[in-house]
Amino acid sequence: MNQKKKQKRVQPKKIEESLSYSVEVRDKEGRVLQRISAPSRSFVQQWNQIMNVQAAQANKTITDTGGTPRSIPKFDGNFLTNAAAGITTYGIRVGKGTTGVAIDDFALETPLEEGT
Repeated sequence: MNQKKKQKRVQPKKIEESLSYSVEVRDKEGRVLQRISAPSRSFVQQWNQIMNVQAAQANKTITDTGGTPRSIPKFDGNFLTNAAAGITTYGIRVGKGTTGVAIDDFALETPLEEGT
């Protein structure tokens, strides 16, 4: 007698992505004055694209903040955040705006300069 066992279907768990940030404010001696952590509300596709470059170890084309497609090589420096004070063309960018964030955004509505 040949009995077939019923296989139980397992539903995959829903995967949710999120991004958060942490900021430390230090005095001139390097002492931490304030720490802030919060979820990011402006998660955009460039983050996923740069992660994909690193994970795939392959060159990819990504739109820069000026709207120009750029070939991004597999490079350990893709996550460098060492832009000097006053530099707004790369590094960690902060901004504001009234338009809702969309995943395909590639630039901040109103980038904030240092100290504003």
